[in-house]
Amino acid sequence: MKVVIFSFPFRGHMSWVSDTAVTLLNMGCEVVVNTSLEYSQCFEKPIVVEECFYNYLSFSLNDIGKYFLLDYSEGILITSLKYVEYYCNNAINADLIVYDSMAYWGKLVSERLAIPSISIITNQPYVFENMINDNYRLFNSYKSVFNSDDEFYRLMHIGELINISKYDLPESFKWTDIFCSLGNNNIILSGKQLCKYQIDIDNTYYCMPPMRLQSEKQLMKKGIYISFGSIVSDALLIERIIELLIPLNEYLYVNSGSFTCYLKHKYPFVNFYEFAPQIDLLQRCKVFITHGGMNSIREAIGAGIPLVVIPLVNDQFVNAEMVEENGFGILVDYKSDDFDNSLIECINKVITNSHYINNIRAAAQQLNYNYSFLLRKIINNLNWSAE
Repeated sequence: MKVVIFSFPFRGHMSWVSDTAVTLLNMGCEVVVNTSLEYSQCFEKPIVVEECFYNYLSFSLNDIGKYFLLDYSEGILITSLKYVEYYCNNAINADLIVYDSMAYWGKLVSERLAIPSISIITNQPYVFENMINDNYRLFNSYKSVFNSDDEFYRLMHIGELINISKYDLPESFKWTDIFCSLGNNNIILSGKQLCKYQIDIDNTYYCMPPMRLQSEKQLMKKGIYISFGSIVSDALLIERIIELLIPLNEYLYVNSGSFTCYLKHKYPFVNFYEFAPQIDLLQRCKVFITHGGMNSIREAIGAGIPLVVIPLVNDQFVNAEMVEENGFGILVDYKSDDFDNSLIECINKVITNSHYINNIRAAAQQLNYNYSFLLRKIINNLNWSAE
């Protein structure tokens, strides 16, 4: 059985991609991973790594304008058609396609070539009706640049109709599909407690809770870990937070990406990483300041570390609310006039109030991470044998 995995080219997504590839390999499958060759070292032979056609460029919050989402959608759809054309001319010969819910091209290839699929949902799971009922709240950071919500809805609907015609998409296509592409079966990386739209989770969904990371012997927790993921690139925000944290006299660990050299020169006493060993740091630090990406949240739960969430774009705002609702941490609004004081207050609160650490450790204790069983269950439901 041959499985092709399409990954969105985020380094933070490589943990689930690697887990999936190794699990399928151990089940006797031939595995091909389509991602950035920059991450090829994450995979060992005989797993084959192919270059992703999509080149993602992180952006600053100042880059968001009225046509930002339309331009992003255009890039995703152009890439998707490149994949369809490529595999029409070069047989994919896959029995199953597994794709990142942000990699719409995986969905389009599976549909056009009639290959069963599994979507790994790396963000807040939803269907279009959820967005209508919730006033497109996942996209508030983009709506805010419009004069009114109606103006935003009109522009996105017009873009949707144009794309259906231009790219020969099914009439059922919605522009929100590009951000959460569902498959024949769907694995949600978070536990159900973090899913806002649980009412619409049907029998094709399989919730995979965070992997329990900590060992039986608890490590002495020291320091603060800061990471804002791969989507947004904002050195000024990182600098602002570092300046606020210096008086706390804590060890600081920062996932600083392309700003690493610049920040190391400015703050030589801080531990900066171009690509941070996140799982290791989560187990060693006592609080995690994060943008609120679903992958980061699930890894924090697995490590038993409370969160201070500063959401920037997309589903991060809803994820942060779910973190608060479950008592795993606190949301801080970076646009607030009182951001500086709020951040310090919230950090001290999650460190000193046992409520947060107890809640997150209780959730971690209940985890049952058996990815092999999960994939076998889905494949068996498709009446296949992975022998």
